[in-house]
Amino acid sequence: MADAMTTTAKHTIKRVDRFLGNPRIDRRRAQGDLIASVLGDVREVLLTLDGTDPNHGVHPLLSFNGRIYGRAIPLGWITVRKDALKDRMRAIAGAWCQRVAVYVPPTCHPILLADRGFAVVDLFRALDRLGWDGVIRTKGAVWIRASGRWRPLYSYARRERPVLQDLPRVRYGGRYQDNAYPCRVIVFAEPGYRDPWYLVVLAGLRDWEAGRLIGAYGP
Repeated sequence: MADAMTTTAKHTIKRVDRFLGNPRIDRRRAQGDLIASVLGDVREVLLTLDGTDPNHGVHPLLSFNGRIYGRAIPLGWITVRKDALKDRMRAIAGAWCQRVAVYVPPTCHPILLADRGFAVVDLFRALDRLGWDGVIRTKGAVWIRASGRWRPLYSYARRERPVLQDLPRVRYGGRYQDNAYPCRVIVFAEPGYRDPWYLVVLAGLRDWEAGRLIGAYGP
């Protein structure tokens, strides 16, 4: 919008600031209309959930981007004061998924892609309630139960590369927790990877091949 204005930088900044501060603009409704419009003809969409902290500022940004027709299209974003995020980041992410889900057309199946900061059982269960699926990276220190035995994920990643371990039925979430989450986990590392990917795969993607899941999560 600013680039389209043929005026000085000072006046351009003022115009954009007035537009963004206009109380008559319902930003939530505008985001909802954008999501519904972009996803209207899409049957399945990869939604990336990203948290960024521009210049280590006061207001970190949480954004949803849809991978559609080979492009990443911004669909929604919120900012939250950093001092309000302590121990609440995942809860905020779950609540925001619920808000976005209101505007997703019923004919569209969302698949959430998220990084390690969002890999918690509460978010997985929230996605289940929404009818979403997901591929979410987690940490190697997390314990899982496979074949009746609890082990940390990093124990499935040998030092030699490449690594590909597909664990179709595990319980995720801690060695002594009663609420461990049933899911699939993929451990993957190419030659040159310092840290393997540990990917939690939700139940609706049980029939996807490992290579397809890795490609969906990867760049």
